[in-house]
Amino acid sequence: MVAAHPPFGAATAKDGYYKFIGGNRPDVFWKCMSKGKIAGYFSEDFKDLVQNMLAVKNRFNMEQIKAHKWYTNKDLPTED
Repeated sequence: MVAAHPPFGAATAKDGYYKFIGGNRPDVFWKCMSKGKIAGYFSEDFKDLVQNMLAVKNRFNMEQIKAHKWYTNKDLPTED
């Protein structure tokens, strides 16, 4: 929802974007996800949460997601 598109088509080794997350290349993944967006569109907290939600090993469970800094942040973004 934040990106306005899904992070990948399918969670398989053949999916280019999924390979970056599964292959431990989040830098390349976020570079691709950020194309066409303003610099800093995705906060570091958001990227950390998504990477942990999509991790192949030690994936976050619901308790960890709900406790994450990005999820608990009370500051809502403005149009500015």
